Amino acid sequence: MKRKIYSRSDVEPLFTADTHFFHKNILKFCPKTRQGGNAAEMSYLIRDNWNAQVAPDQDVYHLGEVGLGASEAVLNVSKKLNGRIHLITGNHDNAEYLRRTGIFASVRSYAEITIRDYNFVLFHYPIFEWNGIHKGYIHLYGHVHGRELPLLPEGRSMDVGIDTRPNGDMKLWTVQEILDIVLPKPIRIHHEGEQ
Repeated sequence: MKRKIYSRSDVEPLFTADTHFFHKNILKFCPKTRQGGNAAEMSYLIRDNWNAQVAPDQDVYHLGEVGLGASEAVLNVSKKLNGRIHLITGNHDNAEYLRRTGIFASVRSYAEITIRDYNFVLFHYPIFEWNGIHKGYIHLYGHVHGRELPLLPEGRSMDVGIDTRPNGDMKLWTVQEILDIVLPKPIRIHHEGEQ
């Protein structure tokens, strides 16, 4: 797998996870962070926020759970999203089916990229140990919808899902927002004497 390296002259990518387009129960599960009176309204609000933030040729890393299943409505809203979307599949995503739709620039379960000389490890699920953890590599994930869980990874890691956005604004995360949160966190040592 080839690592994508963004140079300083590139438009930086954006990040998100767990959009859950047209999933009616997500409004019940995450009432503080989801806007809209029903699943369709929520989906169109996310789409509108996305398109206001993302340039047509900008990379977006979606860390899984695009929608619940592969319904026509989920595919239709996904087709109308700006940017080159790189999907890191989650538990509700049918990778092979979504790959065949041609909507996504790439579909895979894991990726590593470099931005501003920082290395990022992208996976839908939070990982307790990840490549380069002792070197300060940053692990981005989704799946947990901002829940505080006792076994979430320590170190430079972050849930970039829709439900972790400040004030429930349902926008995507910028590189700078992520760095502002993760860089103050200590680098976790894998073995004694490492760093």
